[in-house]
Amino acid sequence: FDDVAASGTLFGPFTPVDRLYKGMRKYFPGEVPKEAFDDKMMALMKKALNAVYITKYDHLKNFGLCVGGSIFWARPEELGIEVMLAGNSAIEGPIAWSTGSTEKLALEHAMERWIPTWLLVRGRRVAEIPPAPKVMCLYFPQYHQFEENDRFWGTGFTEWTLLRETDPLEIKHPLDSSKGGLGWYDLENVHVRQKQEQLAKAHGVHGFVYYHYWFSGPQAPKHHKVMYKVLEAMLADGKPDMPFMLSWANEPWTRTWTGGNSSGEIMLSQTYDQKDWEEHFQYLCRFFDHPNYIRHEGAPVLALYRIELMGKILGPMLTVWRQLAVQHGLSGLHVINTLGNFVFTGTNGPADTSGLDGAFHFWPGIRASWPIPRSECASSEDFPLPNETTQYWGSYAGFDRRPRAPNETALFKVGVNSFARGLKKSFTKMAQESRSVVPNFFFHNAWNEWNEQAVLEPDTLNGFGKLD
Repeated sequence: FDDVAASGTLFGPFTPVDRLYKGMRKYFPGEVPKEAFDDKMMALMKKALNAVYITKYDHLKNFGLCVGGSIFWARPEELGIEVMLAGNSAIEGPIAWSTGSTEKLALEHAMERWIPTWLLVRGRRVAEIPPAPKVMCLYFPQYHQFEENDRFWGTGFTEWTLLRETDPLEIKHPLDSSKGGLGWYDLENVHVRQKQEQLAKAHGVHGFVYYHYWFSGPQAPKHHKVMYKVLEAMLADGKPDMPFMLSWANEPWTRTWTGGNSSGEIMLSQTYDQKDWEEHFQYLCRFFDHPNYIRHEGAPVLALYRIELMGKILGPMLTVWRQLAVQHGLSGLHVINTLGNFVFTGTNGPADTSGLDGAFHFWPGIRASWPIPRSECASSEDFPLPNETTQYWGSYAGFDRRPRAPNETALFKVGVNSFARGLKKSFTKMAQESRSVVPNFFFHNAWNEWNEQAVLEPDTLNGFGKLD
């Protein structure tokens, strides 16, 4: 391509307004943005083109292009400095560069039309590109002592308790800090979370998706919160200092580690009591109000882990939450589903997605639901689900639950080279013109799910391989 503009900013006089970036649509009241190509502006365009091109162009209404915002990339050799100077001198007379914000007829407004149009009439390729993928890593906020683990599994129990008992030649363990890793850390330690931030930023991770645990019902704590210390510590000390969002892990806790109930023993219930909806939302606002919280068009982004468990409760609850969001001064909520096998295994019938704004590809669940080659580890297309029209792609670093279930046979290994190839394929597909998902979130499972062996953190078998 000889001219590239950000997705939704490149348009002609007959481009449908609904194809434009949302922030630009307000300037064009009709179905097409003809106002951007009025007679006065087009006269300046013709003057500039005729100054540098032999053929006289009197039919620019059919060829005119504009890049809203004047931000684009063009090959210098296709423009030529002498051409730029000639065009500039041709239109310098009646207008000039502005020194601040202006509505129309500053020199930059002519240039944002002249350059892409000049390339187009010469038969050059002009295109849009989507935003760069924003890699969001799912983050498990455990690895510290808390009340419920002490009560259910024994004093001092953490995920490390199980992992330490596994064979380090077969199962990944955390790389020692003496070798640049994080070791067997405690997430209540601010220095550990600061090091996580440094590693993530140095390797292109945009932000973290923290699992959030809130329970209702007879077995739930009175304040509803579980495994909350790390998230609240992040609010207090600012580490990791990077974009983040929450994913409500809304399944009950049972002895099975999966949220199912085959053992008959529920340790923490999840009843979604209506009387708790407002209290839950007010707690979430502590995070929504943080300057690092990820928003889409002003609305905080919130993921839900298992919507099929909510049944008919989901729609009314989201309606209440969106009303509360507006009362709180937010533009709304951008709520997304975790797209995986749980959608097909729910006990409450098909999951209701009508109140959701999208879904992200949760690869451990996707692997169990679709006939995907074992070599695949990242998304390269949307899945054929009519109710999931906005799908955020993702990847995983493997899946192996043997630290929790030693006899587990469903093992999915992803090597360093396979991981790199999968990401390259996915990111390349995300850059195609036909894909128009904004923002371009990319959800990776996971940053630190050690007992599912889904980790990017440095480990004893791969070192920094998957981070690099």
